[in-house]
Amino acid sequence: MDASRPNLFQSLIDELGKPREFSATYSFSKEPGVAKSPDSILISLGIESTLLSSIAKETLDALDAPDIETQTDWLEFKWRLQAFNFLQDIFDAPFLNETDLKTIFHQYYFYFESRQLLSESILCGLNGFYTAALALLRPFLEFSLLQNYFYRITEQTNSYSTIEKYFKTGIVPSWGTVLKNALPKDSFSQTIRFRVHTHLTGLSESVAHPYHPDHSASQHKNPGSSHSLEGIYFWQMTRFAVEAALWLYYTNFPLLFHPVSTLRKFGYRWPVGIFIDERGGAIIKKSLAEDDYQKFATYSLSHNKVLSTLEWVNNLPILSDTEILATWDQEHGDCPGLWNGYAQEMARMRVLRGAMALRNRPQRRSRCAAAIPGRSKVIARMAETGDKRPSKPEAPTLVFISQECRTA
Repeated sequence: MDASRPNLFQSLIDELGKPREFSATYSFSKEPGVAKSPDSILISLGIESTLLSSIAKETLDALDAPDIETQTDWLEFKWRLQAFNFLQDIFDAPFLNETDLKTIFHQYYFYFESRQLLSESILCGLNGFYTAALALLRPFLEFSLLQNYFYRITEQTNSYSTIEKYFKTGIVPSWGTVLKNALPKDSFSQTIRFRVHTHLTGLSESVAHPYHPDHSASQHKNPGSSHSLEGIYFWQMTRFAVEAALWLYYTNFPLLFHPVSTLRKFGYRWPVGIFIDERGGAIIKKSLAEDDYQKFATYSLSHNKVLSTLEWVNNLPILSDTEILATWDQEHGDCPGLWNGYAQEMARMRVLRGAMALRNRPQRRSRCAAAIPGRSKVIARMAETGDKRPSKPEAPTLVFISQECRTA
């Protein structure tokens, strides 16, 4: 072993006592209601470019080339990924009676986990691991279903008891129950429910369980090669799966189709979630065919809650630049400017959501520890005594927030 190179296991052990780092990026335009070009898939999925292999970088460059025949589909895919990233901005956090306050933040664990699965799926595909890329789409859709299921149950019962029971027991309702209750029981939602079920069934037959040879990537990929001409379009299946997941959220969060200038209405102290800003609204619109967008927008107006919320926010005054700047929290440092400050606060909120969606794990010896010669005793001692890691895990430490200013 090269003594000059750090030992990977030692580095991982050293990380146990360090605070976790979370980052988020919020991109905005000088024309908030306009979206001309989508973010890169790396920004939308929160993937650092330094983590890409040479094969993945080469693949991404090829797919981003403006002259490929499927450029329209690829751009559509990127819009959908960006829309999926913007969903988190509308997640509300109501305080309900007799609720553990941590549940308010933990309830969106399923969304963030699905986003992680989607990232891993795309990374697998970019590296030529097609079966793994497609197999991850099933849990991605299942987590999306669970997020919408628990959100609807909480809203209907005015209680977090169902999701708190899940976190305590780990028992998930039958998928028939989840699929039935993750969407409203109306004719509009029935089509979406059928589509999601069809995707899940298809993924079960083609990748999630032992599959027919016709579904094997070995049929079109040469041994030892990174890609095949057929396999490099793995993202086409991902594109449809992401659209199905988006339709779940678009049905249950109808205010996504009624963007609000949150900065002009509330300054830097807008309510948590509830609304999507003009930038997010423009991206949501780009993620759908024009006809589909109109259908969702029309459906959204069938909700009395949407109508009453819009009436309330429309009656609020429009704030001037001076009034907006007066709402800045000085604990966050000097305001970097009207719109830069907004981007910073949006990114800060995304960091908080992502970090607080995670639950503290109980201190226990890792299952992997015993399988690592010479390391199991060290890891076990640290887990038992609290060496390097506090005996009571602290709340995640937020150490980095990024924002990006893009001119449309």
